Formats: sequence, structure tokens, C-alpha cells
Amino acid sequence: MSEGEETFVDKCLAGEALLADVDDYIDRWHEGEGDPDASLAKFLGFTDEEYKLWAEKPNTLAFILNARRSGVRLSGAEDYARSYRIAARGLSGQDIEELTQWLKQTGRIPS
Repeated sequence: MSEGEETFVDKCLAGEALLADVDDYIDRWHEGEGDPDASLAKFLGFTDEEYKLWAEKPNTLAFILNARRSGVRLSGAEDYARSYRIAARGLSGQDIEELTQWLKQTGRIPS
């Protein structure tokens, strides 16, 4: 992506890309599209914290985008609890349970 071009996250939030399109964007990054010095996280439009969560738990992509859409940072237990309620609607019951356990295990929300 060139400077000023919308990222995957931008396009998702605008309703112009689907969650499943992330693989296409990753392929484009691997093919050298965009700033050659940009990390994959920057190319996709993630913050470092969002990228770390997504890389560890790819099924949380909807959660991350809903939190971003809602203006909720992914830091601190209070923010996780708030964004969790907002974004959990995009996850299956099993994904919600796995995400909750992971957030507790990593100390991001209280046990």
C-alpha cells in the first residue's frame, strides 16, 4: 500500500472489505506491495497491541475490529471488559470462551 492508501482495517471499518480478505492483504504484503519498510501490522492497519492479539488468536479479528469501531483500546482490564461486551457478538460461544480464558491467562483481565 502506498502512503495514504487505506489499510485492511480501514477498509473493514468502512464496510469495503470482509474479515476473510485478511489473507489477500497478507499475500499483497508478502509480494512487496506498499512501503518496503512497513511491518505487516502497519500494512494491515493494526496497532502493535491489536496485531499481537490477532497473531496469537486469529479468531479475534472481529473482536479487534469491533473494539476499534467502538473506540475502545485493547489495554487494561476495564477496556477489555467493555470491548468484550461490545465485540463478543461477532464470536461463537466457543470462541468467546477461548478468548476469555486467553485474556485471563495472559493477565489482560482478572481471573
